Amino acid sequence: EKLRETSLRLISQEMDKRATDLRYFSEALSREVRDLAFSGKIALFFENKALGMSMEYGLGSTLKALGSSFQTFVDQKKLNNQPIYERVLFLDHEGRLLIDTDPPALRREFPARAIGFFTARPEGFFLDFDRDLNWPAVLYTAPFFFKGQYSGQIAAWLIPQNVFTHFLTNPSASVKQTGIACSRDHVLPRTEGQVFYRPEEQGLFLDEQAFSALLQHH
Repeated sequence: EKLRETSLRLISQEMDKRATDLRYFSEALSREVRDLAFSGKIALFFENKALGMSMEYGLGSTLKALGSSFQTFVDQKKLNNQPIYERVLFLDHEGRLLIDTDPPALRREFPARAIGFFTARPEGFFLDFDRDLNWPAVLYTAPFFFKGQYSGQIAAWLIPQNVFTHFLTNPSASVKQTGIACSRDHVLPRTEGQVFYRPEEQGLFLDEQAFSALLQHH
């Protein structure tokens, strides 16, 4: 009995540590994505637009420069030498795409419900089951305000394998199996191809608080 209590205590301590690490990591991610949006470059675009500058004369080159800075952000952010972000984009207040790090040939169109999601000014982490049911992507998004008015939305998709594996895999730990618990009792898998949860209705953004805790240990 004492051995069992010791084992449970060690498991609990391991889960607390991983959950804390993951929480700090998610807080850092949210700050850096917001910093990207509020770096001043996007504000410059809206400033020039307010002055009457057209896409042909100035705004287009501003967006091109913004796209380059977004791509640099994606290329430079790594975890254990693996990229963290899959895609970063910025939409205006009506859901029109202004900046996207996805190459045009691979760019995915948003359905109307996704546009509705973004224009509702969400902020936080969400799961995107549209990407892959085995590895739902984690999306962080935040609203952007220019001179006090809602002007758009920044969104960043993480590469789930690279992020989850880092926090859920620890060969030396006493815990043999772990997952990320979400706010509706969903558990994301540690091992690719192993499905813990399949949504009844496939679609985007089915769950908030994707980084809420680490659960499921055996």
